[in-house]
Amino acid sequence: MTPLGMRVSTYAATCRAPSDAQLAMENAAVDAREENAGGGAWTRGGGGGADASTTTTETETETPPTRCVTPESSRGGARTEVVGTLDVHVGARLPGELLEGKLPSPTGAPLPTEEDFAPFDDDDDGGGGGGSADPFAVAVAAAAAFANGGDGVLPWAPPAAEEDGDGDMDTGRGYAGGGALNGERAYLFNVCVAPHRRRQNIASRLLRAAHRGLSDAGVKYAYVHVELGNVPAMRLYAREGYAVETEESEWLAGKLGRSPRALMVKTLSDDG
Repeated sequence: MTPLGMRVSTYAATCRAPSDAQLAMENAAVDAREENAGGGAWTRGGGGGADASTTTTETETETPPTRCVTPESSRGGARTEVVGTLDVHVGARLPGELLEGKLPSPTGAPLPTEEDFAPFDDDDDGGGGGGSADPFAVAVAAAAAFANGGDGVLPWAPPAAEEDGDGDMDTGRGYAGGGALNGERAYLFNVCVAPHRRRQNIASRLLRAAHRGLSDAGVKYAYVHVELGNVPAMRLYAREGYAVETEESEWLAGKLGRSPRALMVKTLSDDG
């Protein structure tokens, strides 16, 4: 992430890996399904531990979980299963995101609106005739310029990077990643939990661990981007103290080819 101007930390939730016998059973079921051989039934070990007893028999219509199992360490440590991850970037913005946090201080101009992309006259030929801009093409170009930290193609594009007293861009605002903004703003992203371990408070525990680490590092504001239609995620962040700061319009999201997003913010306390 360094070439993008990002400094990313990753938090992971792990548990003891299933036994070799359990993993072999699951792999055999997957192979059977892929070969359309019928069968594919499997049993799930309780608790996910290596010595867990079998507690549930799955039907043939269900699929074994996809697991991320680490190898044994060179020092003889037991294998573990990664069941959740979360990435954190301390900086003014995330590359490619038009939604930019406003705290501790504004660094960008307002989001573009439909009026910014309205057809315009081209009188370069002096004849008063004209063409019109393709709103989709302009939106994509502007988003790319925003993400790459250039001067952009519209008045609302971000300012150029600024150098601090040492000549670096640690507090810059224009390049991808946006600098550290004095280390007071962070973005949490790539929040993932394995499907077979959801609804077990893993995401909440990851968020709280990240909040503690950020607070200890002097970060004051944590941000997350979330689709407005992702109600479970919105509720999760709200439970953890986040509130919506900015929302994309349906028009802008449509021009960028995705669902509209919200930017949610949490003020971190001194104790995390």
